[in-house]
Amino acid sequence: MTEEIVREHLSGSRTVDTYVQRPNSTAKYLVIDVDISKKIFLKYSMGSPEFEQFMKQCAQAALEIMKALDRLGLKGCAEYSGCRGYHIWIFFTEWIPVRYIHALSQIIAEQIKEVPSEEISVEYFPDDRKLRTGKAGQSIKLPLGIHPGSGYRSCFLDEDLQAVADISAWMKDAARFSLPALKRIIGMHGGQKKENLAVSEREPSLDRDLESFGNLSAEVQTVLERCNLMCYLCQKARKTGYLSHFERQSVLYVFGHMGEEGKEFVHQVMSYTLNYQYHTTERFLSKLPGKPVSCVKLREQYRQVTAEIGCTCNFKRTKNCYPSPVLHALKSTDTEDGQITIPSSRTLSKEKEKTVYQEINVYRKVQELAEKILGMKRQKRGIDKNITKLERELEQVFDGMQADCLEIEMGLLCRRKKEDGSYEWVIEI
Repeated sequence: MTEEIVREHLSGSRTVDTYVQRPNSTAKYLVIDVDISKKIFLKYSMGSPEFEQFMKQCAQAALEIMKALDRLGLKGCAEYSGCRGYHIWIFFTEWIPVRYIHALSQIIAEQIKEVPSEEISVEYFPDDRKLRTGKAGQSIKLPLGIHPGSGYRSCFLDEDLQAVADISAWMKDAARFSLPALKRIIGMHGGQKKENLAVSEREPSLDRDLESFGNLSAEVQTVLERCNLMCYLCQKARKTGYLSHFERQSVLYVFGHMGEEGKEFVHQVMSYTLNYQYHTTERFLSKLPGKPVSCVKLREQYRQVTAEIGCTCNFKRTKNCYPSPVLHALKSTDTEDGQITIPSSRTLSKEKEKTVYQEINVYRKVQELAEKILGMKRQKRGIDKNITKLERELEQVFDGMQADCLEIEMGLLCRRKKEDGSYEWVIEI
């Protein structure tokens, strides 16, 4: 998903769907889709009196759902879908495990039992069907686009289901809910469903104390600070003395691609495990794959862990480059020495590697330049203030002498009155 794709969607030149959940079974919103049933939709044409009557029923159902959300302490954002119904979006502040979203959906469904009928259908995104390995699951049309079937544009609606005029202000005020907020609602209204979530199972916890690892290189520390999964796996090795084969590979396929210091850290992590052998680890390092592991593969392999500890890295899309934890290290380094492997799906020439590196680091470079400019402007304000103070002293001296010119070593110092009444100072040589 790029900015250009979103622009095309908003302009109407294309209509874009987005997948609802990530491979690690997390989602950042819940959508309640309220539609005229397909049976009715096929029977009556859009715009006919019968169709409009059913659309009124659909609108009433959407309003009832919004009221039910209010009773639960939630606030939904209603949207006209552009065709045969409405979408009600509930936005989250973070990526939420879908098992909590499913439990919330069941609670909402119980609150609106009287709403569904043969004419009106209610569907939840994400639904409670398990996402099969390698499959993307449900998708839903992005808001504010044109429906490909009807040709009508979708729009967000206010509490009376009238189109929102100032969409920018409306979006800034849109409510977002955290995982703790969802857990409170489930605990208060879910009853037995809370137990069905398997909350009693020990959830993985994240220890961010990195001092126990001793002196770390800047790149290794950056990855541990910014990639929750790598931090979790390394802390697990240190605390429990155990990593599974796949967990060892994950650590290897990230830090092994970060130069000699990264490989030393791999040895350090493996040394925490009870069956560590230096030569065995060296052998695995010598057989390291050509490219580091991707974020997508890590989320697929550690669905439960990344869902609980959070997997929220957001990398700028870069040509010839895929998301991987090593990008954190690439973004923090000042040199192009080739110690860190660029996560690319194909072999790059040195020139293209340099281009990718520059694109990855362009935002850090801009940040550095902006900070320097701001620092110089602060200095300039201080210098201007001191110049003004000295000029006032000069004015007092010249006023006391009742003169506008005075001979000094550098030449003739003159003051000249400007149109605004202030003075400018000139040295005539």
